[in-house]
Amino acid sequence: MKNSGWRTAGTLIAALLVYELGKLTGALAAQALQAAAEGAWGLYLGAGFDTGAASGAGTAAASGMDGAGAAGFWNGLSQILMQLAAGAAVYLVWGKELGRKEAKGRGQTGQGGKVRGAKRMNSAWKTGGLLLGLSVTSALGLNLLLSLSGLTLLSGSFRETAAVQAAVPAGLGIVLYGIAAPFSEELLFRGIFYRRTREAFGGAVPEGGAFGGAALKGREAGGTGLEGRTFGEAVSEGAAGGRPAENAGAARARRAAAAASSLMFGIYHGNPVQGIYAFLIGLLLCLVYERTGSLTAAVLFHGAGNLAVYLLIDMAGLGERLSFFGAVGLCVLLLGATALCLRLSGLWPDGGKGGRATEDGAVKKREKGAKRSC
Repeated sequence: MKNSGWRTAGTLIAALLVYELGKLTGALAAQALQAAAEGAWGLYLGAGFDTGAASGAGTAAASGMDGAGAAGFWNGLSQILMQLAAGAAVYLVWGKELGRKEAKGRGQTGQGGKVRGAKRMNSAWKTGGLLLGLSVTSALGLNLLLSLSGLTLLSGSFRETAAVQAAVPAGLGIVLYGIAAPFSEELLFRGIFYRRTREAFGGAVPEGGAFGGAALKGREAGGTGLEGRTFGEAVSEGAAGGRPAENAGAARARRAAAAASSLMFGIYHGNPVQGIYAFLIGLLLCLVYERTGSLTAAVLFHGAGNLAVYLLIDMAGLGERLSFFGAVGLCVLLLGATALCLRLSGLWPDGGKGGRATEDGAVKKREKGAKRSC
């Protein structure tokens, strides 16, 4: 166990170093691209522009933006390249591990197969909608809660970060916060940190690899079941691959790994406000990854939440447009919707009834089905 812990720590440190090296490579590429663009524009006009400034006059003139707008453009482009390069670096080193895929779910054949397939499709859309709702409501609700707490006013580093984020042009911001950042961060923090810490704590990793399918596949019977079970039962039994219900030790390992990897996710963000937010969202992302077995689901979940915050809070200034009581009311509504989506999506494993009761119910249903088939 001690050797396993040291190996895990070494892997996490190595992954973080590779991630940072990738970001450095992306930053250097962005600087080279900016210098080339400003130099080309200077040659075009027959007058040399100062390419040393981050918001050089050549860039501003070429784009029709003022100095601040040019700085926001290049900062956004630099961040995109940094995130993509970081994610690519992690995947280049650990791609074989991250790319493991689970066996495809058993197909439906025989009479009524097409009907069951249509029901599974409807169920997948329903679940996707609930996960989208959970992502948006949790991200906006937690942001409003942190704003109402006054923590945002006490953290100068957070205010600086928020100003930089708001200065990124909308088009680049959508790519950065909706695609590039979720891609790289999920590869590192869920794909490597969560998986390895869970293994170190004695729990199995979710089946499906980085981009494989999992527990949300194969739902049938009116959009709530998986091979005759309710979705909540299927999830608690580890429906990704038909695993038996996890024992208490595996459940503790999952919770400990989620807490540890989410804590590292929060610390990495560098300021208390974003750290608290990232820790809480990280717990949800671990749950999404655990229950779906797919990093794709975690990336999409992460991206949807980021976009909601960027477009509605950073760009539209939603929090600033509300009165105190309006913000409180909206925050309560959003967090209530978060709890409802969490329950309806089946991500909460026992549906509030306790894991033992859910497991016993699943066993009884299977026994009844076996008796009817005899």
